[in-house]
Amino acid sequence: MQLEHKYWYYKNIFPKHLCNEIVSYALSKDLVKGSVVGNDKARNDKVRNSNIVWLDEKWLYIKLINIIRNANEQANWNFQVDNAEPVQFTVYKKGMHYDWHEDAFQKPYSKNNGSLCGKIRKISMSLILNDPKEYKGGEFEIDLGNRQKPTTTCYEIEEQGDCIVFPSDLLHKVRPVTHGVRYSLVMWTLGNPFK
Repeated sequence: MQLEHKYWYYKNIFPKHLCNEIVSYALSKDLVKGSVVGNDKARNDKVRNSNIVWLDEKWLYIKLINIIRNANEQANWNFQVDNAEPVQFTVYKKGMHYDWHEDAFQKPYSKNNGSLCGKIRKISMSLILNDPKEYKGGEFEIDLGNRQKPTTTCYEIEEQGDCIVFPSDLLHKVRPVTHGVRYSLVMWTLGNPFK
């Protein structure tokens, strides 16, 4: 699929005080080790090293869905989306990372997944929650699928409250954090499979 815009971004879409409140709230919950699809622990540890917690707050869910819908329209993707997964709060401490991966799965969700049954991930978003002065590394990269410029570091999302939105089948990664802690929110919207 050829897209004019591989990703869309927003500067300071969340004010700093709101980002700080989300971080405080999420850290009061029990974090677990993030994983990748499948049960291969060796693969999981090589590809992903982060801690996560799921957030079910309706106001946050609605706010993030509206950001994704706006990006879908502004970037002229116009993907059919009608559902979203819970919001994921992610923590990357020193040495933690998420290597190259895509958020889309090869098959739609099964009937065991309730309202997500038959749906596929179409649009992903990631929002930086803390001041970049609090950590080093952790840069967000996207594979543009272009021979002249195969990958790009998304310097557009370096500040607290910045957000990137992109098609879920785009390869992307978070480089290892080398100092401090990086906090982010992640969300995926879904729709019927592409035809």
